[in-house]
Amino acid sequence: MGQFKDDDLCGFWTKCTVSAGVPTNAASFNVTSITDTGPGILTVTIGTDFASANWMCMCSAELTATTYAVANDRRVYVRNASQAAGSVAIDCIDDTATTNLVKDPAAWHVAGFGTQ
Repeated sequence: MGQFKDDDLCGFWTKCTVSAGVPTNAASFNVTSITDTGPGILTVTIGTDFASANWMCMCSAELTATTYAVANDRRVYVRNASQAAGSVAIDCIDDTATTNLVKDPAAWHVAGFGTQ
């Protein structure tokens, strides 16, 4: 196994559960706050900023139920033009309509890697 460098390690991570449309930071590392920016949108503020906005963001969401029905499916993306050195906004949509509706997941999972 090689040596780790600063940009090899996770700079922050969070798991935010959602109940009645309200996200709660259930567990995290290097996260100052989370903000419910709107239905299906979560903004994460990072404690120690990255060196630039060009860090790698990983995001996912828990299904709202254990069955693979279209109504339970959630897709998560980095919100367009929202990634900064100290924060990122995440979008969540479902597949219940042809227009992809914004919906909250059962829980958000977000992590970032890069030089801080």
